[in-house]
Amino acid sequence: MSRNTLLILAAVVLLLAAYAAVQYSGRMTPQPTENPTPPAATTPAVPPAADPVTPPPPAPDTMTTPPPAVPAPNAPAPTTP
Repeated sequence: MSRNTLLILAAVVLLLAAYAAVQYSGRMTPQPTENPTPPAATTPAVPPAADPVTPPPPAPDTMTTPPPAVPAPNAPAPTTP
């Protein structure tokens, strides 16, 4: 095949691919033209539960500090020989 024939064949394939892309780019299922009205609710809708609120941390002046560590009983200092 000559170069011109290959170019023409490539152009035809490109045109067919573009046509197919345009034809099949839409939705595949038919859609209604107007939005139908939603059915009337038979039971009242329950609002979603609110997020629980976490209390803020206590102020620094009201925080209790742990008692100081109890010192070890007076033991004789180790002697070095």
